Amino acid sequence: MNKEKSGYMYQVVGMYYSDDDHGSVPLIAAYDALRFIFNKYRFKLSPTDFSDPKVDLVNKFEKHYEEVSKLFGYKLSPPENMINGLGYNFLQQKQYDKAGGLFKINVANYPESFNVYDSYGDYFLAIGDKSKAIDYFKKAVSIKENPDSRKKLDKLLSEQ
Repeated sequence: MNKEKSGYMYQVVGMYYSDDDHGSVPLIAAYDALRFIFNKYRFKLSPTDFSDPKVDLVNKFEKHYEEVSKLFGYKLSPPENMINGLGYNFLQQKQYDKAGGLFKINVANYPESFNVYDSYGDYFLAIGDKSKAIDYFKKAVSIKENPDSRKKLDKLLSEQ
């Protein structure tokens, strides 16, 4: 049946679903309702966040997750892998302040993860602070013996 000819149009709380019918509106409306309810949860990055070295991305993350934690009533942290990936992205772009700040967030939020210390060690290695890099690689292997961290640590120790 052609919906336009039938004259059916569904409205749910100010939303019009002209392309849907009685069977599909509940699913679409529920999806829209959840997007509305959890709208503040979604963290949005702009192209400027990536391209402008002056953008305080660390502060943006901290404020967002502080706000979301208040909404939900318990502490939420940005996902470790997302922050780690962004940190390496900025490390490759030589935006060292952003990279270091992101890796530091991960260390604070995931202190039991060997990976956050390994990544922070890579940051210190990239900026030429071998002493701190050694400290973080040591911490990484103390949590979990892993070949990558061990290799980087042994190489730095042999250079001393």
